[in-house]
Amino acid sequence: MSFLGGLFGNNRIQAPRPERFEAVVTAAASLQSTAALRTGDAAGLLFNPEEGASMSALAADLQRILREGEGTSSTIVDLETDDFDTGWIVLRNGRFESLVASVQALNVSLFERGNGDRLLAAVLRLDFERLPAYWIYNYKRGRFYPLVRPGDGETGRDNAAELRLGELMEANRVAIESSLANWFGLSGIPF
Repeated sequence: MSFLGGLFGNNRIQAPRPERFEAVVTAAASLQSTAALRTGDAAGLLFNPEEGASMSALAADLQRILREGEGTSSTIVDLETDDFDTGWIVLRNGRFESLVASVQALNVSLFERGNGDRLLAAVLRLDFERLPAYWIYNYKRGRFYPLVRPGDGETGRDNAAELRLGELMEANRVAIESSLANWFGLSGIPF
């Protein structure tokens, strides 16, 4: 098991509930008009790759799933591996709603195939108060939490901005992780 697998837990997880991801789309629409939030065009699924699995075959299979899905066909899929040998399914789509629908389509497909326990986190890119930020869904805990960087290319965290964004997310009915100890930092996010 990779380092991140240990961090996010190794117990079998339940498939994410679609309404949790739909709440993110609704919150983003609301917060774009009232807060300093801009949605991004990239998302990713952090996963433990199967030993000996072909990454190119997986990428082609995931792209096929998205082509068949309603509202997800324009999403582009790439696969990357980070320094911890953990895989990233990187998704790109200029429409945030379609991007989140693509994440959910892959959630469903991977869980139906019995590969859901390999998923660690879903990560949605955005900007908050002109800072690079992410909404992270921890599959084991079944909740979101924010991660805000102090600036482009920096790996630290802006804890005060994270708390503000967390409060805004919660006020907009996004399922937020209540324990700050479980707001894990992620390094090496490829978008």
